[in-house]
Amino acid sequence: MLEPDRLDGRRFGIACLWAAVLVIASSSVLSPLGASAELLVPLAMVAFFVLVYALLAFRYGLSEATRLTRTIGGFLSANQSL
Repeated sequence: MLEPDRLDGRRFGIACLWAAVLVIASSSVLSPLGASAELLVPLAMVAFFVLVYALLAFRYGLSEATRLTRTIGGFLSANQSL
């Protein structure tokens, strides 16, 4: 059985991987249709974060998605002060 911290990281990592795949696929579909890079890049950045949260919420529920994002966000912000 995995430790809770490793399980949280794995869940978050899988959601990030799927979000990246979906953003890349949608950008590659929209690019040939004439969407400019000035539109696609900021849209992709926002869509990535929204998709990560949405995937976590769909899979584990809203409370667990919020807890995971706060746990990972708190871990990352604590390490930046070093």
